[in-house]
Amino acid sequence: MTELSEFQALKALIHTNLDKYEALLKADNIPEPFLNEARTHPVLDQSNHVPGKELWVTTQNLAGALDMMASMIQLPSTTLMSEGMATYKAFSLQMATSLNMANVIKDLGGSAGKPVSVNDIGARTGLPPSRVLKVLRPLANNHIFQETSEGYFVNNRASLHLLDECDVKSYVQYSSFIHPRIVPSISNAWMNPESKDDFSPDNAAFLHGFDMQHKASDAFDLFQKSVPDLVPRFAVGMQACNRGAVEGILQDYPWSQLPEGTVCVDIGGGIGAFTAALLKQYPNLNGVVQDRPEVVAEAKASFERNMPDAVASGRVQFEAADFFKEIKSSGPKRVYVMRMIIHDWPDKECLQILGNIKAKMQADSKLIIVDTLLQPAIVADEQGKDDDLVEQVGKIPYPLYRSGGVAGTWIQRVDQEVNIALNATERTPSEFKTLVEKAGLKLERIIQPRSRHGIITAVLP
Repeated sequence: MTELSEFQALKALIHTNLDKYEALLKADNIPEPFLNEARTHPVLDQSNHVPGKELWVTTQNLAGALDMMASMIQLPSTTLMSEGMATYKAFSLQMATSLNMANVIKDLGGSAGKPVSVNDIGARTGLPPSRVLKVLRPLANNHIFQETSEGYFVNNRASLHLLDECDVKSYVQYSSFIHPRIVPSISNAWMNPESKDDFSPDNAAFLHGFDMQHKASDAFDLFQKSVPDLVPRFAVGMQACNRGAVEGILQDYPWSQLPEGTVCVDIGGGIGAFTAALLKQYPNLNGVVQDRPEVVAEAKASFERNMPDAVASGRVQFEAADFFKEIKSSGPKRVYVMRMIIHDWPDKECLQILGNIKAKMQADSKLIIVDTLLQPAIVADEQGKDDDLVEQVGKIPYPLYRSGGVAGTWIQRVDQEVNIALNATERTPSEFKTLVEKAGLKLERIIQPRSRHGIITAVLP
């Protein structure tokens, strides 16, 4: 047992990791991060950037330690009262994005990026200046926009991600609009005796918020029927969720060690973005994109535009099928890949999908699940031992949480979102093990790469 108090352990961790973070940035020729400059970071903010393993671990640990220290030194009453009013932060983001305030500030500030008054922002957006202030000042207090003098604002590193051309804006627009609307319906859906024990996707709390329970098959169907304007925002926003995540998956799993000619069957593969990335980076692999007929048509068109040689040579093929009904591709040297599919469904539906895959697997087949890897919010032990099931990039030191603290906040919220939207769940390593074994498969590995997503592999027993 350590003799250091929780405070002293955090203090030492922060000092050590701050120095290490700075040294690693210098070693990799990466400029220091910043908040209040009207530019994005030339390296860290790039959507395909994957930091080195030491820098990845140091960043996660440092962010978790700094957040934990802030929570420790601030009065619990202040934290709780602030969190109780967090809905207003989503409201501010919704107003800022729907009124294109980042673009307005950029346009009015000109090439010099001069500060723009709330009067001028109000004149452009139609929102009274006093209310522009109620939107922008709370965001600036959270380092989104900068108030340079009273009532004058400029863009900063964070708010530049709310410009029209950035996919993050679509995600923020979708989430800040939909979530406050859904929150009031959650307690009723979860506690109502008539609905609380029904975990089917068509009874999710999300649907209750639109009075569409049992009228839409799931949240995706609801979008099409009730809020079609959100569909394109949701689609683009999902691209933002993949920022930096896909590259870590590509780099930290031994794809190059799969046998020459291995066919990666991308189940629910959408327009084939992941398959395209795999084939570009790993010449030993071939690909199959399986999805609904209309989606597969888009995937084929995308490949014909961007990778025509792969289509002409047959290196990539396309199969229309509903994974709840069948998996078409079978044969030797098959790897069945599901990226961000399992977390969208309750166990019953997942077992149906996995059963269909198992029926097509042969002795040399492998299942690779790329999905959010949830960790319990418990303190890492003082020796820094990792969960025995997971191959971690690096250890989580005491007194940080295995869930990552602030670094894992987004994952925890996505876990809530998929449950509220679909009655689905993100899963811990032990829950993935249980699910895979219930499907009659044998867990092979669980890897936590430099990504928000984990890699779970399974084979026939």
